Amino acid sequence: MYYLGERCRTIAATVRARSPDVEDTFFPQDWKQMIVVEAVVERLLKVLEREGLAKNSKPIVFRWLLSQKLLEPPTERPTDPILPTTSGGNPGLQHYLKSKNLANGKIDTIEREFANITQTVPKSSFPNYPIIENNISIDVQRRDTIKIVVAAFRESKVAAKAEFYLTEFRFLKLQERYQAVQGSSEGFRLHLAQLLMRYRTIAPLCSGYSGGCPAHLFQTFVHHLGTSWELFASPLNFTLPNYLSAYNDTDGPFGSQGSFFRRFPEIVKSGGSFQLNPPFTEEYLSIATSMVLDALVDVCDSSLTFVYIHPVWPDLYGYRDMQRSPHLVRELSFAPKQHYYESGLQHDPQEQRVVASSAPSTIFLLQNDCARRENPISKEAISAIQAAFARSE
Repeated sequence: MYYLGERCRTIAATVRARSPDVEDTFFPQDWKQMIVVEAVVERLLKVLEREGLAKNSKPIVFRWLLSQKLLEPPTERPTDPILPTTSGGNPGLQHYLKSKNLANGKIDTIEREFANITQTVPKSSFPNYPIIENNISIDVQRRDTIKIVVAAFRESKVAAKAEFYLTEFRFLKLQERYQAVQGSSEGFRLHLAQLLMRYRTIAPLCSGYSGGCPAHLFQTFVHHLGTSWELFASPLNFTLPNYLSAYNDTDGPFGSQGSFFRRFPEIVKSGGSFQLNPPFTEEYLSIATSMVLDALVDVCDSSLTFVYIHPVWPDLYGYRDMQRSPHLVRELSFAPKQHYYESGLQHDPQEQRVVASSAPSTIFLLQNDCARRENPISKEAISAIQAAFARSE
């Protein structure tokens, strides 16, 4: 079922080798980026359709884009934040195509076509409209609903328009965090529009891969474990005061401290209590697990606790590694329909916020030796976590 196997450890080492400073260069989010990503997805789908693989082709394309970006080798220059820029073999795509009985030569051809499409799509042929602050409107629609409209004009006529909706809670939280980070509200509308455009662009790629922990579950982590970091979040769903997210350019103005895959080794050196809930793909889970288990060995002088939300995938190398880890304190299991996640679109008042999980989940509680001595996890904490995850509110 799973295809990374022992390679996940090698890949994790490659990911750790990336410079943490590269992502600090701003990559402008504009209308063209959204249009180009849509065009790339359409062309990738046509490749699979040509091979008679139209059924369920969208999840394959979306997963390839996510994982291929993650598997890129280290670079000292900023690259496109969404589209892969390298043509290395992708284990997930190879595994899928082999399951469809395609010959190795055909698989190699499809991989080359995928890479060629993302690297050579003629971006100059797409219209581009810069996001201008004067063309952004923010209106209160009704209680708990804020509407943001981003428009682009050409020759005094509307050439493009995008509408977004935020809950009042999320809007105020973004506003508060932006002012705290920037020291004023200047530029808030522009950065908010860029943030919303970025996540609108990637929404189809991430759909269904992860749900967030409900707020009351976070409160339980904070109260019993002192948790203060979310390692996989976004400005649109973060709960804790410190968080990491995918895009430093659009997310940084709202308090994100960078990407897990770049910042994690530096952040855990001083210890702490961390919650992580990666996207539920083999690439993300395997690499994150390898990095977490390494940190539990490498960080000896500071207390280190991890609350790791994971799907029940017992054949996955990383899953078995955590079960066998000497740093595992407790493995908590939750049956389908008996625990709850928050929607990845919880910021949108039009979406159902809390949903019962359709699949089983596990929470791994892990600590290094220092944490076990100084901050042991009590039976009371374990019972509280089990009860909180089983509640919808």
